[in-house]
Amino acid sequence: MNNNDWLLIPVTLLLAFFTNVMALPNLLDLLGIDLLLLVIIYWCIRTPERVGVSVAWTFGLLADVAGGGILGLMALVYALTAYICLMLHQQIRMLPMFQQSLLMLVLLLAGKVVGYGLLVLCSRTPSPTFWVAAVIGALAWPLLCGLLRRWRKESVHLL
Repeated sequence: MNNNDWLLIPVTLLLAFFTNVMALPNLLDLLGIDLLLLVIIYWCIRTPERVGVSVAWTFGLLADVAGGGILGLMALVYALTAYICLMLHQQIRMLPMFQQSLLMLVLLLAGKVVGYGLLVLCSRTPSPTFWVAAVIGALAWPLLCGLLRRWRKESVHLL
């Protein structure tokens, strides 16, 4: 764990949050990657003592309010995903990147199942790309991990 994570964690979470709520070009919006959830997962795995269920719940509520969706939907999905990551963080860190990506696919699909169930209960229909976002998020996992790992290493040298 880096001593500079106290600054890097909130910066990356806020960047991911603002990226999620920004109006993106059609292609990026169509992909529907939940960058905030992926960043939360990363920090839950790398620094479980600093980022956990409460951080995931808080950013989930912020995402719900900013997105104008069902209040508590993203908060529940983020909190459940963070809880699973916290329980398995040591095992996940030991996996090769390919297996981590497959695990991310399972985690993201599980979150989508919970979200889909709640949307159906509230008589809402998800977009056609609802399920595709989990696959694209799993494919983006190695890139995100590499980027955040590099930022962590560079932040040690800067301060």
